[in-house]
Amino acid sequence: IDHLIDLQPGCTSRTEAHDVVFNGLNGVRVLTSACNGGVRYDRRALQALPYASIAFVGSSDQLAQHAMLPLRPFIRFEQGIYDTARYYVERTFDGEPFVAIHWRRGDFLTARRNQPGVLQSAHDVVRHARRLMRRHHVKLAYLATDSVDRAELAHVHAKLRPARYTTAAMGDRPR
Repeated sequence: IDHLIDLQPGCTSRTEAHDVVFNGLNGVRVLTSACNGGVRYDRRALQALPYASIAFVGSSDQLAQHAMLPLRPFIRFEQGIYDTARYYVERTFDGEPFVAIHWRRGDFLTARRNQPGVLQSAHDVVRHARRLMRRHHVKLAYLATDSVDRAELAHVHAKLRPARYTTAAMGDRPR
């Protein structure tokens, strides 16, 4: 990462290269970092920064769609993420179509409680997935979730039997 914009309380700006924890990964190399939360809302200021890659930590803000869409062409994951996803889909679904459900729990339980379309309960997830599966004549489902509630997960798994990504599921994937 060329430049890290840290939005966490107590952050420290640094001009020398250092390692940080980023997205759960230890030892991610950052060339510089700054405690400058306001810049994330200023597209011109972001474009003026002289860095090839910029990362943000400590924000739970979500850009509105009108603000996010112009930035989307510039956001790309590291190629290994795409390779891992392709390998997982090929190995798990063997060319069969599937419905993918992203069921957010943590911040969505409060921040998006009243927003239409947000799947709040395990029952909502099952109902929504089954409707999509019927509409598209699909028998398989993939579930991405941050839920740690065993009862919720047991309900969803009993009703849908979705595939879920784990590092163990990847087995001997090529590196």
